[in-house]
Amino acid sequence: LAERAAQLTSLGENVSRLNGVVESQSAQIATLESQIAEQLRQIAELEAKSRDDEELRRRLHNTIQELKGNIRVFCRVRPLFA
Repeated sequence: LAERAAQLTSLGENVSRLNGVVESQSAQIATLESQIAEQLRQIAELEAKSRDDEELRRRLHNTIQELKGNIRVFCRVRPLFA
């Protein structure tokens, strides 16, 4: 009977210890989930900024190409006899 009481006490201690482990892991999971949410928000912001920057790059590239063409036309040498 004393042996059973010792086993019950041991099992109760194990349950308490395991409950503590579960609680700490639950807290870690909550922390990691909040970090994941923050990182996903940052990813979305960076993707939006990347799209905006790419659009700006395209507009500037097209402007440069247009200006190069205008300079080429302006500087074109024309024959004197025409």
